[in-house]
Parts: sequence; structure tokens; C-alpha cells
Amino acid sequence: MFRTRLILTGLLLIGLLVWIGILALWASNQFRYLFVRTELAHGVHAEYLRLSSQLRPLLPLEDRIGSGNSGGGSDPPPASPRAELEATLDRIRGLITREQAHTGDREEEDEELRLLARIERKLQAILSRSESARALEPATTLSASEGRAGETLRGEVGRGIERLLEDAVAEENRESNQANRAAADVLSKVNYAVGSSLAISVVVGLGAVVL
Repeated sequence: MFRTRLILTGLLLIGLLVWIGILALWASNQFRYLFVRTELAHGVHAEYLRLSSQLRPLLPLEDRIGSGNSGGGSDPPPASPRAELEATLDRIRGLITREQAHTGDREEEDEELRLLARIERKLQAILSRSESARALEPATTLSASEGRAGETLRGEVGRGIERLLEDAVAEENRESNQANRAAADVLSKVNYAVGSSLAISVVVGLGAVVL
């Protein structure tokens, strides 16, 4: 009888140690998953901010064109910002695709890709009109058509692109906050489970000593 109790006590302690080990592995995998998810969300967030900063220099230039003031003012943006903007869009698309593969949530990431597509379509239309207007006159001449294109560009960027970018940045902030909350929840569960397991181990150990 005593031997049976001793064996059962040893098996219970071994089971608790195995449970704690499994719990540690699960927590490690969860934190690794949430860390990668947070890093991807931060990456998309940073690229959207980069896209916004790449668009911002267009606004002072178009304000100058729209007002017909050809002297002074801020420095013009690069002659062809299209390549930089498209490279940033490609990086955002790649990060969202990685998010989709990592989380397995196709619906949420597809919504992000649709939002990115809306931004890209509006941006491409704006750049095309701007480049067409610039091609009408020499670089040193500010024509009426350029002024009209400037007004269109300023309005669409200000009211359209920036709102879409704000929505995209807000979505990435939401995902980051969601991952942080999930990490805090995992940590709370692990702390509770480990504390309970240690308490049970102490009780079982004391029982074994008494036996």
C-alpha cells in the first residue's frame, strides 16, 4: 500500500513537470507568433508613413503651381516620384501577404489588400494626370493646364489619399494593439497555470514527505 502511494505520488509529480513543460512550449510558440505578427503590423505601419511622407512634398509644389507663383517656395519633389511610390506600395503589399500567410486570416488581410488597391488606383490616376500636365509645357513654364492639374492633385491627395492612408494606419494600429492584448492575455494565463501547478506540486511534495 505504501509503495503504491509512493509510486502514484511520483507519477503525479512527473505529470506536473510534463504539464509545466508543455505549457512553457505553448507559451513560447504563442509569444513567437504574436511577436512576428506585431513586427509585420509595425512594418506595414512604417511603410504607410513612408508613403505619406513621399506624397507630402507634392502638396507644396502643387500649391505653388496652382497659385501661379514660379519663384521661391519649397524645393520640388523628385522629377519622377512614381518609382519610389510604387516601390513602397510593393513593400506594403508584400508585408500584408506575409501577414496573411502568418495569421491565416484571409478575410481581414484581403480587406487590407482591397484598401491598398484603392490607394494605389487613386495614386496612379493622380500621378498620370500630373505627369501628363507636366509634359504639355517646358519644365520652366507653368501653364494653366498645370495649374488645373495642381488643383486636382491637391484636392484628391488632401481629401482622398490622406483619408485612405489614415484608415490604413489606424488598421495597423488596431492590429498591433490586438496583438499586444493577446500577448498580455497569454502571459496572464501562463502565470495562473504555472502558479497553480507549482502550488499543487508543493502540496504533493509535502504529502510525499508526510508519507
